[in-house]
Amino acid sequence: MTFIAGSADPVLEMLGRDPMTAMADLVPGLRSVLIVEMGPSGGFGRCRLAPFDGHMEGSEVGPDGLCTSAAWSPDGRWMYFTAVVDGASHVWREPFPSGALQQITSGPTQERG
Repeated sequence: MTFIAGSADPVLEMLGRDPMTAMADLVPGLRSVLIVEMGPSGGFGRCRLAPFDGHMEGSEVGPDGLCTSAAWSPDGRWMYFTAVVDGASHVWREPFPSGALQQITSGPTQERG
């Protein structure tokens, strides 16, 4: 289930956050949510994994870069991210709840021609 929310959204209020725009992905049965946020200046930050009950802010997950999207695998075993790292946008995955981050795509990130 994906939520796209503005700063007045109850999902973000529950998480105690006040970003300008956010996208959150929740897998039924898991009690965690993946969060993509844009700050007041309009820039993306790191992806976050937070408990859905809002009792804490959560922790950064995915690559050390600008996270532009995040989603769960259907079985909830993997977290997937699109992130800009060193100027290139690629897809990454990380096992849930922990494990080694893996870069899935590589090479040029823009179409030519």
